[in-house]
Amino acid sequence: MQNLALLYWAHRETAIEDYRDVAQIHAATAAACLVRDDDTSFHTFVFDPSTGEPIRGETHQGYADSSCWARGQAWLMHGFAQCYAATKDPAHLEVARRLSAKAEALVGSAAVPVWDFNLPDTETPYIDSSAGAVMAAGLYLLADQDIPTKEAARWRAFGDRLIAGLLSTCDLTKTAGAQGFLAHGAAHVPAGRCDTMLPYGDYYFMEALMRSEGHNRFFW
Repeated sequence: MQNLALLYWAHRETAIEDYRDVAQIHAATAAACLVRDDDTSFHTFVFDPSTGEPIRGETHQGYADSSCWARGQAWLMHGFAQCYAATKDPAHLEVARRLSAKAEALVGSAAVPVWDFNLPDTETPYIDSSAGAVMAAGLYLLADQDIPTKEAARWRAFGDRLIAGLLSTCDLTKTAGAQGFLAHGAAHVPAGRCDTMLPYGDYYFMEALMRSEGHNRFFW
């Protein structure tokens, strides 16, 4: 989903319809297959390589195939907000709203999202600063669209709360020798990479901070 903005940009630059068409088809497939009826999400999805028929949702970095991996939910939130910003297709806006509302409920009062929203008590609830950063950037992008003022304020307030949580819990900007801006990134918990600095977390943290200040001109 995060790569679709490049295809929409290519369409704007070249007027080649194939770029936009492929992006639209991909987004529609993601909405149909990755977004569950309860507005949580699968991390990955398996299709029949011969027929293209959908088979099942799975995970790679989440806790279980049936769980909701926080960064995956964040990627979809930001991705569908980007799709709407590029196309003004109301279907993309509806999905972005649903995913964001579900994330708001799942994060609850936590300062930083837990790495997976469906962990049993036997699992360590590592937080994932990168999920919070991606969510915040997507929420500010969503709030900047042509939506009702009250709704925009809701998404902006959620983004503000996530940024405040990152600053109070994960900020490394005053830590000597730190190689990133944010601590506590859950890169790939099932593989043992549970608590680290992540460059993409830092990027989306900076994007979120810039969007929170009204900047809206990015790479594409």
